[in-house]
Amino acid sequence: MPFHYLVSWLAVLVVPPAVGIGAFVCALRGNVPMWASLGVAFVGTCLTLVLTVSLSWRCAEAYDVVLAARTLLTPEERGTLRGSEFLCPATYTFERDGERTCLVPDGDGGAFVGCG
Repeated sequence: MPFHYLVSWLAVLVVPPAVGIGAFVCALRGNVPMWASLGVAFVGTCLTLVLTVSLSWRCAEAYDVVLAARTLLTPEERGTLRGSEFLCPATYTFERDGERTCLVPDGDGGAFVGCG
């Protein structure tokens, strides 16, 4: 299982209950009103879900590009493959015939060579 799926499952299964329990505890201790705690818990849970799904989608496409690079690039080209961003890059660059070119996701579980 790729790393981003593990992070997604943890975020979906751990963060919402933790936010809910935290809101419940704050409401019981009287720090904030119950309606405010539940509202913050609901908003936090929704934002967590949205961010997790979007990051998982992006990471899945980045993983597909890396897998496709095995068949589309030579071993020398794969040695120069670099992501354009730190976390789940959308575009990878590599050296081909002395020039930098790109490897980008095709949206269908693969990738194609070209920067535009």
